[in-house]
Amino acid sequence: MNRLGVLAFAGLILAGCGGSPSGTGDTPARFAGEFVGPGVNTGDATDSGRADYTFNADGTMTGTEYGPTGAVSGHIVGKIDGLGNFTSRLTEATETSVFNGELSFDTAGRLTGILVWSGPPSIPYRYTLARRRLF
Repeated sequence: MNRLGVLAFAGLILAGCGGSPSGTGDTPARFAGEFVGPGVNTGDATDSGRADYTFNADGTMTGTEYGPTGAVSGHIVGKIDGLGNFTSRLTEATETSVFNGELSFDTAGRLTGILVWSGPPSIPYRYTLARRRLF
């Protein structure tokens, strides 16, 4: 193989390296799956509940929020981008509010971050969601 052929071959090999093993990189597809876990008000730990979220490969999501007693407190519809920027609308019995923040994977593979309920007043909640099912 001549020198140009070797360089071209090496370039093709290097172009195929890097990124995430699943090929999803920094796209919303890396969040695809079902997640469940607690959400806790960062200023008042007695204000807590559980979330059940489903993220699709295109970044769209739906989910259900549960209050401290386990009863449904609201339904959520939103979107996450490849960097974890999360925007949504949370519809509860008497109101619809904005619920936004950033989510990322921790070292245990859980989806974590602070999501802020628009209120008034604005209330930050820390979420730690374990992947229940991968899509």
